[in-house]
Amino acid sequence: MKDYVPTHQGLVTVNFGEPTTSSSYTSSLSLDGGARAGDVIAVLRGAGRDGLITRTMDVRYTSVQTGESDHIELNSDFVYMNHACDPSVELIITPATAGGAGDWDGEIVVKARREIEKGGDLTFFYPVTEWEMAQPFECACAAGKSRCLRTISGAKHLTLQQLQDNRGTVSPHILELKRRQQAQA
Repeated sequence: MKDYVPTHQGLVTVNFGEPTTSSSYTSSLSLDGGARAGDVIAVLRGAGRDGLITRTMDVRYTSVQTGESDHIELNSDFVYMNHACDPSVELIITPATAGGAGDWDGEIVVKARREIEKGGDLTFFYPVTEWEMAQPFECACAAGKSRCLRTISGAKHLTLQQLQDNRGTVSPHILELKRRQQAQA
């Protein structure tokens, strides 16, 4: 990409691909070194904590949901992490201390779920942070028929078992929204 400036050079590499359709992108993020299961790969901080993450009021395909109605933009190489039904990393979110407009002062820990070889893709399971996807999509991950959920549209459309099925830490706001959904059923 012409205007792209790396934010985590030496840690990760953005692999730019050309769109295959108007809504399908092939870019990805890979780890420059290796990681063992449980390794912290990065800690991403909000702009209110001298970081790159900013709060957004718009739900976009690039935003990450960090609270019931709170969304952020990563504004870094990590925006290129793709979805996988058997992800290589999990995002552990410490929410902002205050909602609404202004700087986001939370943090996101990117943690390896399993061993990742040098050059391995960093992927996470989108529904552990997203209640409803801005752009639902047909999954093309390599998890296989028994693990791949096919259509990814957010946690709202999954069972609690599907969310918790060894796919990473489910964000507290998603668990609360799922609890309310089940109570209304």
